[in-house]
Amino acid sequence: MHALLGENGAGKTTLLSILAGFIRPDAGEIAIDGAPLPLGSPRASIERGIGLCAQHFLLASALTAAENILLGRPGCGGWGPPPRSARERIERLARENRLEVPLDRPVAELSVAEQERTEILKLLMRDSRILVLDEPTAVLAPTEVETLFATLRGLADQGRTILLVTHRLSEVQQVADAVTVLRRGRVVGEGDPRALGRATLVEWIAGRRPPDPPPRRRRPPGEPLLDLRRFAAGTGPSAPARIDL
Repeated sequence: MHALLGENGAGKTTLLSILAGFIRPDAGEIAIDGAPLPLGSPRASIERGIGLCAQHFLLASALTAAENILLGRPGCGGWGPPPRSARERIERLARENRLEVPLDRPVAELSVAEQERTEILKLLMRDSRILVLDEPTAVLAPTEVETLFATLRGLADQGRTILLVTHRLSEVQQVADAVTVLRRGRVVGEGDPRALGRATLVEWIAGRRPPDPPPRRRRPPGEPLLDLRRFAAGTGPSAPARIDL
């Protein structure tokens, strides 16, 4: 699991789009297992095992989860229920990797976490060996983040490479085996995130060392500014709050 860090505008999403074949770079090359990757071709990226889970999911909201997972796959027909063998494989991958989703429900009715699982299942059905995830935890609840990381660790243990873009240093130090930091489109540092430490990562990201925290002094509590008793608030979106003083 390799984390990619950098400020907004550092070039992280652009790099991911180049890997996925959505953008053709001005210069440079990409090699997978020593062989050059044709640039600017999403088909070539998919065939070479690169799968992108974008920050804004690339799903057709009117189609079911199963239809989205198989969309564009040869031999799976057009719209409608997937072939039995394909559905059985989806169910097996979902069960083995803790990616259960209601396959027959339209994507528009799925939660954000379920939509993300659908995206990852789509990549696994394509036999992607390099999973590229752009800010996958940005809109997840803490328990959903834990489940996602357990899934990603399991996929890494199967021999897949996970490229994870995030702004959360705690996540990087928790799950990543390596980290690369970009600033203004260039690599400014890389290594083991646990050995590097948070201060070094912040310095690489921002280009300067973080300031020392201001000294904290104990102060005696002052006089109460507000004293509430028998306080209650409405539960519905239009229910007014009620305060009894």
